[in-house]
Amino acid sequence: MLCHARLANVVEMDVLDAVSHVRTAGNEELNFIARHAAPGWKGADIPTQTDFLASIWHEVCDTRILTPHREPRSLMHVMDRMVLAGVTFADLADPAHVSSVHQRFRQAGLPPTRYKPDWFVRCDDVYQSFSQQCLGKFLIRDARDGEDTQTPGSTLYIWDGSHRSLVYAYRVLVDGEPYVPVECVWMNPCRKWEKRWQHPIPVLRWFWRSFVTTQPLASASGYRLLSG
Repeated sequence: MLCHARLANVVEMDVLDAVSHVRTAGNEELNFIARHAAPGWKGADIPTQTDFLASIWHEVCDTRILTPHREPRSLMHVMDRMVLAGVTFADLADPAHVSSVHQRFRQAGLPPTRYKPDWFVRCDDVYQSFSQQCLGKFLIRDARDGEDTQTPGSTLYIWDGSHRSLVYAYRVLVDGEPYVPVECVWMNPCRKWEKRWQHPIPVLRWFWRSFVTTQPLASASGYRLLSG
């Protein structure tokens, strides 16, 4: 059974310093976080392999094959599905292998749901050129209502670092690489600016950005703004 993910070496961290250590999708995202981040963010380590693998991974259509609807999605659960199906990042990243991947998932008794090979290209790139330094720091937050019940025993959600965390979990579990504590920025408290909603009607898009995304965090599914 997965235990609750724990943090170690928790220290106060200035928000601007925190986001400067995180690999982002671009300056727009970095500036957005700096403007809206809540005070109280901290630097921390995820001390053990068990704690790291208990962390909750994201749930998006691009990677649905690894996170079936309503199924647990800790890194351990995600890795279990990859191992059972016998697929690698190279398999998932190759559009020519989609049918083969689906067949392997069926043979393993797993749902062969849709996914986008393009998303896994970065995973394969990180895997092929992996070094401990390339991990950088992850952005994490406390799991919300719905996330912690979907994945019982998990208390942390990896908000930024989906590609890197998946690759590191694979290298630790499948390749047998010794676990080195992962550095992270703990977004606690957090605010509901994680998703900048792109509604086709301009007035509704303006309303969402002006009012909804500036309110304190409420229970909702996990959204991602940054790249992994």
